[in-house]
Amino acid sequence: MILLASFGKFVPEGSDGRNMQIALKAMAQKIEIGKIRELFEEFREKVAAPQPVDYLPAGVEDQEISEKGKKKLVDDLVLLSSCKGIPEAFPQKAAVLVVEAGDDQIVNEASKAKLRLELKNAEIIKLDGIGHGLLMPTLAETMLNWLAKQ
Repeated sequence: MILLASFGKFVPEGSDGRNMQIALKAMAQKIEIGKIRELFEEFREKVAAPQPVDYLPAGVEDQEISEKGKKKLVDDLVLLSSCKGIPEAFPQKAAVLVVEAGDDQIVNEASKAKLRLELKNAEIIKLDGIGHGLLMPTLAETMLNWLAKQ
């Protein structure tokens, strides 16, 4: 199993968690008041950083989002805030590779550390200088090589 820029508990304990909850609420408010394009643009910047946002493929930011779509986005934010760890059904004996973005502006360092603790036997690859979007041309080859060894 390969986990990319992952987490078990998205909102960590302490001040980092409070800041994350505030950010999630602000995102939900932007959705509710119709500032979705602004929200997507800000999110894409953070996903790509520290690399240019132009490196990301086109997304849905230029499309109209239905009311049902807006509700799903808000529901996803609620789900993120309530993730408490890896799912109980997670295959504990599976070989696991965790690929971490060294400069991730989406997944907090405390959340990444908690995942490492929960998956003690996982192999960890930390990509320094890479953001949440994992914009690295050799990443697919790295993952395929890891899979071939399993």
